[in-house]
Amino acid sequence: MKLVITVFLLMMLSSLIALPFTDILNSEDYYAGLGKATTYEKADQKALKDLVSKISTSVEVNFQNVYTEEDGVLKEFAESIVKTYSNTMLRNTMSKVDEESEPGKVVVVRYVERQDLNKIFTDRKRKIIDYAKTAYEAENELRIGDALRYYYWSLVLLRSHPDNNSLYACIDEQDRTLITFLPNRIERVFSLLSLDVIKNTMEDAHRTIKLQICFNKQLVQNLDVMYYTGDSWSCKITTSNGFALLDFYDEYAKNLNQFDLKIEYIYYNKRNIDAEIRELLEDFDNPVFAASRKTVVINEEQTQSTTPIAPQVEIQPTFDSVSMAPYQHVMGEIIENLNDKNSEPSRDVFTEEGYQQFQKIVEYGNARLLSDDMNLFAARVNDEVTVRPVPVQFEFSNNDRKFTEYLTFIFNEDNKINAVNFALGEIAINDILNKSEAWGTLENKYQIIQFMEYYKTAYCLKNVDFVQNVFADNALIIIGNVLKQDKPIENMYQKLENVEYVRLSKQEYVERLQNAFRSNEYVNVSFEDNTVKKVNGDDKIYGIQIAQNYWSSNYADKGYLFLMIDLNDPKEPKIYVRSWQPVKSPDGSIIGLEDFQLY
Repeated sequence: MKLVITVFLLMMLSSLIALPFTDILNSEDYYAGLGKATTYEKADQKALKDLVSKISTSVEVNFQNVYTEEDGVLKEFAESIVKTYSNTMLRNTMSKVDEESEPGKVVVVRYVERQDLNKIFTDRKRKIIDYAKTAYEAENELRIGDALRYYYWSLVLLRSHPDNNSLYACIDEQDRTLITFLPNRIERVFSLLSLDVIKNTMEDAHRTIKLQICFNKQLVQNLDVMYYTGDSWSCKITTSNGFALLDFYDEYAKNLNQFDLKIEYIYYNKRNIDAEIRELLEDFDNPVFAASRKTVVINEEQTQSTTPIAPQVEIQPTFDSVSMAPYQHVMGEIIENLNDKNSEPSRDVFTEEGYQQFQKIVEYGNARLLSDDMNLFAARVNDEVTVRPVPVQFEFSNNDRKFTEYLTFIFNEDNKINAVNFALGEIAINDILNKSEAWGTLENKYQIIQFMEYYKTAYCLKNVDFVQNVFADNALIIIGNVLKQDKPIENMYQKLENVEYVRLSKQEYVERLQNAFRSNEYVNVSFEDNTVKKVNGDDKIYGIQIAQNYWSSNYADKGYLFLMIDLNDPKEPKIYVRSWQPVKSPDGSIIGLEDFQLY
């Protein structure tokens, strides 16, 4: 039977090879392009260009609703759109070469099966729908910056798809026609955003405004904005807690009673995350939403009467209630220092390690306190106490970006600050705390939160020592679609036959990080969409799946992070598995605990 099948396949293959150029060019089964030149390279380029033109002719009618034809340029527009598929298309095209029929000429035919072309369009369709669903989830979680970005990117990709007028996605248990759903949803987001001045101070010729940003009367979890300073637009401010500090100077500041503000939705600076998005944003005229521009009025009476909205997510501990009294004085010194750079907290309130980390955070990006009116609380994790949250805004002298973050302060048994960390977002924390008691005690949950905050802070502060210590020497490390494995840990890992393995040591991974850290003024990491699972049994081994946004001064990306961590020894946590993948699998999954077996 095997011999018969082999012979049959060879016959099919030989018939394809024998197919004359003219038959390929005229076949209904293929799109084909012809190129002639004195060299193979030039002929091949001409063939590919001709192939793109043929495909464009067949699909250009599908783009009439997204482009108005003037003087025959619709065809050019369609060709440009098809070229955005070229990288994928090249992997699926076949070619034939004739160097004998015409002396001095090389003839090349590039062709692709029509059904293969449909697969290429299907891949983009999958991404369009995935972005739309991701945006809807982000909107419901008040991650409005993420929602706007993914709605817009989904719309940009949709306009480049031949079926743009009929594609739909099941969102919130309803089939939504995307060509109308996406722009309407973007407009809705802008209409439900409110921006209120809740604090307005003037000192000399410097006006500082504290802005509260809400979506549907709830504080946003993230959003990027820019404001007009009087002669130019400010750098981009990334808020992760619904508040931002705006600075105005000189005569413009003195006479200010309103100002213009732009809400980011295109995210051109993140275009390199997705090669298709990069091409479409760089080379095409895409929709513009005028509603992204807002005018914020400074009403002194309203400013005085406006009460800041409290965070929607309660992160109050319900176990081993800890009084804030022993920490109130120390936190007062910290807050005063963040408010006034001329003051400095006593070094006696820190351990040596804690003081060094506090200084690194203050110097991370010219830290400024967002509010001196905050509701601090303390929670005990093992023999330490964590005090949170302190809202801070960071800005960087050599870069056009500001970040807002919450800080947490960890006190040891002697009531000294032993560590200062960047906090997880409220929703991420709440997701962990809402796990059932069968999953783990409240103390276990706070331990996971604390670990993730240490992890985030290590990358933001470029703390290579933490990474060196927390990864097991034989950790399994996956980057992108490539798996990297050190020696197995007593059969801990299931064999992943569908993953390509490349052997790298932990040290090689650390060296990669060092190179990345050295080349950037700053690194900022944020998490979203976290899922935490625990292995069966008493072992405190957890799998954390989380969407990770990574920004640095010269690079940005988003991907899906998985960590398998061992918290059996709270003082010596270990990462046994770390994976990062730029996109989800076609079925929507990412690497997780279920991909591994523990013995």
